[in-house]
Amino acid sequence: GPGAGPGTGAGAGAGAGAGAGPGAGTGAGAGPGAGSGAGGGAGPGTGPGGGAGSKPVKPAQSGSGPGQKPGNSKSYPIKILVKNVPEGPAFAPSTKEIPLSEDPSKIPKDGIIAVFPAVDPDTGKIAEDVSYAKAYDPDNWFSIDEETAEIKLNKKPDRESPYVKNGTYICKLLAISKDMPPKTATGTIAVQVADSNDHCPTLSSTASGLCSDKKTVFITAFDEDAHPNADPFSFTIIPGGTKGSWDLEVINGTTAALHSQKDLWPGVYELQVEVKDNQGLSCPSAQVFTVDVCICEGTEECNLRAAAHQRSTSVEITAGAICLLLMAPCLMLFIPLLLISCQCGGADKVFSELFIDLDTGRADHLISYNTEGQGEDKTPPQSPLLWQNTNGGLKAANVKNFSTAVRETHHMAGYTESMQQSHYTHPELLHREASHKYFGASHDFNIDTRFDSRMQSTDGLAEDMTLFAVFLKDYYSERRSLAPSQVAKRKHAEDSREDVPRSQSKDKRKREEKEPSPRKPLSQLNRPACTDAEKHEAFIRSILSKPFKVPIPNYSGSLGIRALGLKRSGVRKALHDPFAEDALVLYEPPTQSAHDLIRADKDKLPVHVVVDPVLGKVLRPHQREGVRFLWECVTGRRISGSHGCIMADEMGLGKTLQCIALMWTLLRQSPDAKPEIDKAIVVSPSSLVRNWYNEVGKWLGGRVSPVAIDGGSKEEIDRQLVNFVSQNGLRVPTPILIISYETFRLHAAVLHRGRVGLVICDEGHRLKNADNQTYQALNAMSAQRRVLISGTPIQNDLLEYFSLVHFVNAGILGSAQDFKKRFELPILKGRDADASDADRRAGEEKLKELIGIVNRCLIRRTSDILSKYLPVKVEQVVCCRLTPLQAELYRLFLRQAKPLQTLQQGSMSVSSLSSITSLKKLCNHPTLIYDKCVSGEEGFDGALDLFPPGYSSKEVEPQLSGKMLVLDYILAMTRTTTSDKVVLVSNYTQTLDLFEKLCRSRRYLYVRLDGSMSIKKRAKMVERFNSPSSPDFIFMLSSKAGGCGLNLIGANRLVMFDPDWNPANDEQAMARVWRDGQKKTCYVYRLLTTGTIEEKILQRQAHKKALSSCVVDEEQDVGAPLLARRATRALHAQ
Repeated sequence: GPGAGPGTGAGAGAGAGAGAGPGAGTGAGAGPGAGSGAGGGAGPGTGPGGGAGSKPVKPAQSGSGPGQKPGNSKSYPIKILVKNVPEGPAFAPSTKEIPLSEDPSKIPKDGIIAVFPAVDPDTGKIAEDVSYAKAYDPDNWFSIDEETAEIKLNKKPDRESPYVKNGTYICKLLAISKDMPPKTATGTIAVQVADSNDHCPTLSSTASGLCSDKKTVFITAFDEDAHPNADPFSFTIIPGGTKGSWDLEVINGTTAALHSQKDLWPGVYELQVEVKDNQGLSCPSAQVFTVDVCICEGTEECNLRAAAHQRSTSVEITAGAICLLLMAPCLMLFIPLLLISCQCGGADKVFSELFIDLDTGRADHLISYNTEGQGEDKTPPQSPLLWQNTNGGLKAANVKNFSTAVRETHHMAGYTESMQQSHYTHPELLHREASHKYFGASHDFNIDTRFDSRMQSTDGLAEDMTLFAVFLKDYYSERRSLAPSQVAKRKHAEDSREDVPRSQSKDKRKREEKEPSPRKPLSQLNRPACTDAEKHEAFIRSILSKPFKVPIPNYSGSLGIRALGLKRSGVRKALHDPFAEDALVLYEPPTQSAHDLIRADKDKLPVHVVVDPVLGKVLRPHQREGVRFLWECVTGRRISGSHGCIMADEMGLGKTLQCIALMWTLLRQSPDAKPEIDKAIVVSPSSLVRNWYNEVGKWLGGRVSPVAIDGGSKEEIDRQLVNFVSQNGLRVPTPILIISYETFRLHAAVLHRGRVGLVICDEGHRLKNADNQTYQALNAMSAQRRVLISGTPIQNDLLEYFSLVHFVNAGILGSAQDFKKRFELPILKGRDADASDADRRAGEEKLKELIGIVNRCLIRRTSDILSKYLPVKVEQVVCCRLTPLQAELYRLFLRQAKPLQTLQQGSMSVSSLSSITSLKKLCNHPTLIYDKCVSGEEGFDGALDLFPPGYSSKEVEPQLSGKMLVLDYILAMTRTTTSDKVVLVSNYTQTLDLFEKLCRSRRYLYVRLDGSMSIKKRAKMVERFNSPSSPDFIFMLSSKAGGCGLNLIGANRLVMFDPDWNPANDEQAMARVWRDGQKKTCYVYRLLTTGTIEEKILQRQAHKKALSSCVVDEEQDVGAPLLARRATRALHAQ
């Protein structure tokens, strides 16, 4: 290192002394003309010293400069003993990829597929005194030999297992040293499972409804195998098991149309269909597809019947049921015989004691059994005097078997009567009620049996009779007294009387007579004495005008959802005032003349549909327009027969609030003055489930109770979903379900059991692939109204765009093959740089045609609207150079791996994709590929020598990465000059690990969100970070886990550390800070390494964004290839 120069000690000179210490530090003059270095490495010093000597010391070597004293220097040998400390076992590489096939014939007979031993880092050889164990094997595929680390299969590999992701099954094993304390190492096994054709294709749905005026029904098949063992499928109708004559037309690789050759009558038609996959494999037995044909009176009638038919189960007829079926005809034969007997006059003979003829006067006052209502209020004529005083006895006047009829009637009522010996006159019988005394279960009204003998028939009197009011009152009073509740009360009263002396019981009865009853009777009304019609009408109106009051003292509870009272008559009214200020009217009934209003049915007149003022007052103009558009789409008013739409507003425009307003309006209103739907489901990424729940509570308060499923066991989730699906009626308790895409896919079978009025798919670009299971599970949902929310509907190509449109409104763009032939190929051909003028014109025409079709169900507004409501956003692309170490590693990898030659040959393999990933990680920091350099993987052979001596991957060194240097500077300046918070976004969790190390070294407070964090913790973390009192300075975010939908307005600076091939992912991540609620100026920094693969990524982003701008935003063709080339030249110029 440099030695000491001029010093101030005795004999100091300007010569160059020999440095004694190792390194390149600055020495201090320490003696006469001699300096000692403070760095590492011994050598002659050549630079001037920077310190002043204070007193002489022993020099290390003789100085050659003037002022040195010769002969006073010595050299001393130094020996350093380094003691080796075992570092424990390690796996090199840390991940071992094992190719494996589902085909049993390709699996080794002994089941051993690989050996993965740990190594000793000191020697580089296989570690000794180590035992092995499984750390993670979710489906128990393997067993590990404890001594040799041999990996042996326990079961046949299954690529369709839920634990296999993208064809890879991950398990981990441990290497445990036998010293104390033991040291462990973890190795990862990535099994690449090759698919075999072990599943036959099956129909997605085995039943469908069809209106009788139509002849076409669609069938769709799916196969759990992957390409090329899956689609395209071939469909064949088996005539022997098919009802009717049908033609089959293939729509695409997974769907076929069945056309009936004849008109269909209502009924059930079974069709046997054979489905073969791309390899010709079909299920052993033909599949049965049921078509339920019905006469359509509404839009969903057939679908309901088909769903019910699909869920129907077999029913067995038991022996008891057979007996009942045999007895039914016998009973049917008996009833006509009885009627014939009555008609022919045999009733008097057969039932002479029970049938009594009525004269014409009273028969007219009977109400027929099939007459509705009360009938007319008329007084029936009284019979002549039925009782006569004869010589000391009471005589009946021509009453047929009166005593028998009375006895039979009373016997059927449950008791018998006898007439007491007494000679009553008619006035005495009328006042009989006053002398009745009821106690216990006895009655003193007895009719002496001798009365029967005095009943004599007298001609000339009426043969029928009208019973006295006194008699009827006694009869019904007796029936009430025999009710079980009254019998129990009397029994209890008798038991009490037995215990209390007679004198006390009498006193008690007297007190009870004097004390008022605890239940007050109706209050006495001041009824007018006169019977004037106007006064009577006013009197009744005064009674009805009083509000209902619960007859319970001090009652303050709720009266329930619906208020008590009579149904309002007259014209129906809207739920909210359509003429109020700022009222958002979604539907206005057509104007009718006074003549039409008189003739119209008041119970069927349509009413206004008005958004709840609680929401309407906070909606911005573009949001009001969006809610109106959504409502018109889902109610089928924009496209006849289609009830779906796409909300494609850019990030930050309030798509969530607009959909909440739509959902709440449909749950409460419709032009028919009743709710349009009964239930709604919101499907979103897992990180947004709690956010949706909070937003519904924020805007609707306690008006609705949503159900958010963000965790729990399978049984608990199934129970919640069953409770939700089983709800029916206009006002269900929990009408909104919020669920993640993953949970929906796993529990789709439960949700498919019922019908849902509306499905909202947030971040709907998740459904860009029509072949994935999530898309198919949602598409099979019995929900006609569908809303898809996505700020980036086009991410890669037009076929993904077709999948989204087809999900919400199936059929408006035809099949996938038709769309590709009709739209995609001409548009892309016209946008090619070498396209002819005719191709460009044809492409523009097809583009206009596509826009005209889709715009009827898609609404799109750009973030330019936010400039009125949000602060300024500054977006900068920061170009960073490679450091010398990065440049050397980059060139070495290109020479060895040769990824460009592989791609130019048109072959894309796993190694090619791995090479691209390695280059992207190298642009972030060399530490991310250090393990590959240690193991000497392809492209990094000898790369370890390029790292500086003493390099350790455990410490972060910003100076080794160009982008990390810039990031370190941005964070330091932000921290010291502002009070802003920063969001750091990366596509790799390894890069987030480097961010953590940097924050710890700089003592920055931070939080981190990636895919390993649970949903509940994510919501709490975001809420805490957005709080102004939070001390956290940095929010680290994985773009895949939290790049969509999160609201991070607590920060106003965002650093996009590495770009993604999909521009939508970058746009989504960068929109986390510039959205509603932001108060500060926002700064977005996009770090880009020049001269690397990241430039190619920027070019692809420019091309895809230009395609999206033309199709979705309807902008003029910006010339994507030219734009990309200009962007690249601008980068090189910088």
